[in-house]
Amino acid sequence: LGSIAPNFFAWSVPENEYFTRIGLAVESEPNAYFRKFLRHIGADEKDVADYQGGLIPIYNPGVKTQIGNTYLLGDAALQVKATTGGGIIQGMLAAKALAGSIKNNLNYEKEWRKVLGRDLYASHLIRKLFNKFSDRDYNMLLSIVKREKIKKLIEHHDREFPSKLMANLLFREPRFLYFAKILFQ
Repeated sequence: LGSIAPNFFAWSVPENEYFTRIGLAVESEPNAYFRKFLRHIGADEKDVADYQGGLIPIYNPGVKTQIGNTYLLGDAALQVKATTGGGIIQGMLAAKALAGSIKNNLNYEKEWRKVLGRDLYASHLIRKLFNKFSDRDYNMLLSIVKREKIKKLIEHHDREFPSKLMANLLFREPRFLYFAKILFQ
């Protein structure tokens, strides 16, 4: 999080004793940030066995997903969490909404938004907030999240649907309100 991968995140996941998958998601200059990340972890380009890359579609509340009998869903409809870039579950729920819309002659746009809209928008707001964070803000957030009562709350909520989790976090830990002011700066 933070300056290593501005406006998204980087990761390092050991695969075995010889290989670790590393990567990052950023909005611009991925090669420059990847080289910076390599230096940060004490590696360089000769240590890289393979490169892969691709675009991650991110939710946009203004996206139109139906025109006449033409429908978009999943990645094509930007039904992807802005917090993690994940969207498999969202795509499957949108497919279910589309099937019901066609079967029952309903407006697909309204149907998928009933199911996914609130949580995709919550994810969108969280991303907007995180994009304003300094490294210091991330450190403060992590110090709060490491508290046992917060860890338990996060473990028992489905993070695919962040709107309920956000409300519970604010209720249980008022220090999260500090971050809300950053969103509206």
